[in-house]
Amino acid sequence: MVKLTLRIDGTDLVEDEFKDLGERAKDAEPVMRKIQKSMLEGSRLVWESEGATAGKSWQQDTERWIERKKAKGWDTKTEHRRGDLEASLTIEGGGEFAGEVRKVRKTETIFGTRVFYAIFQMHRRRLLSVVRRDREIWAEWIIDWILSGNK
Repeated sequence: MVKLTLRIDGTDLVEDEFKDLGERAKDAEPVMRKIQKSMLEGSRLVWESEGATAGKSWQQDTERWIERKKAKGWDTKTEHRRGDLEASLTIEGGGEFAGEVRKVRKTETIFGTRVFYAIFQMHRRRLLSVVRRDREIWAEWIIDWILSGNK
């Protein structure tokens, strides 16, 4: 009898590697934590630049509004009064104010604020932003995590 046989050795090793890939894809919490830290840093940059790093500098407050803020003893910087909104988006743990929203799960990360007036301010000024480069970097991190387990 003449026969041709092809045998692949090491299939159990490949199978184990694929199982590891699957497990990391199902539980990407370590890389989600890294992404959330990047979101926090990006938010800090948006606030420091008054929106410029988000693509458009914030519209400045009117003189009338600034005078009203002064009269009430509030901070006169744009998007400031007591600083609650900024703190919730730029300080880990929110500082003295705990309005931040930070959740990390196996396949997602959530970053935001509970400050009720943020939604109204977002119509006037970009307070949070994800630019294309952020998405590309985060995608690279996720792929690297799934393929190699690197955080």
